[in-house]
Amino acid sequence: MTTVVRPSLLTVLLVLPVCTAGFLFAETLQSPSTLPPWRLRGLIQCLKGSSPIGCDVFACLEQTCEAGGMHRLCKRLLDNGHSFNTQGQVFLKAALPCIARTLTGDLGLLSGSCVELQELVIMAESHCLEEHGICDVAANNTQAIKAIMPVQELLRNRPTYELIRSIMECDEDVRAEFRPDLTAAVGEAVLSVMNKLGLGCWYSMYG
Repeated sequence: MTTVVRPSLLTVLLVLPVCTAGFLFAETLQSPSTLPPWRLRGLIQCLKGSSPIGCDVFACLEQTCEAGGMHRLCKRLLDNGHSFNTQGQVFLKAALPCIARTLTGDLGLLSGSCVELQELVIMAESHCLEEHGICDVAANNTQAIKAIMPVQELLRNRPTYELIRSIMECDEDVRAEFRPDLTAAVGEAVLSVMNKLGLGCWYSMYG
């Protein structure tokens, strides 16, 4: 007789944030859902006056919508840039300004929603990581990336989640380098339940 193992409520609660991260991260921004006009103007002025080099653009977001995840990730990347090989350093010098410029160029799309702003951040990050070859960089800078990518932030920092997600969409050799760390962070039991339940959001990472 086959025993059906039902996931505990705790397991489900752990699984759902991963599979609905886009919704949950946006909803848990500790800021008003809509910015008043004067604050939106302040954000636009801050972004226009910030250099795309470095993390100044992302600091504007942190000050406005408390969307500081990208700023923290940017600082970790730059502070540990010496750990990357030449390819990785070129990537950092290209990808981070790409994200900043993309955000600045999308200012006209903002309607004043903090959730919308966070979505623009993630879209810019996803686009620039792919455009500048995150998979090749991850393959040749595994330890450097692990050092600046604390997996305990997976469910707390959406830009960190997006970086991990982008890497785990690379080929199997790259995924295999990062899988043990993610397994340790999320837990074997949760990953197993997710696969058994057919929760495809992470299936490609572990399949």
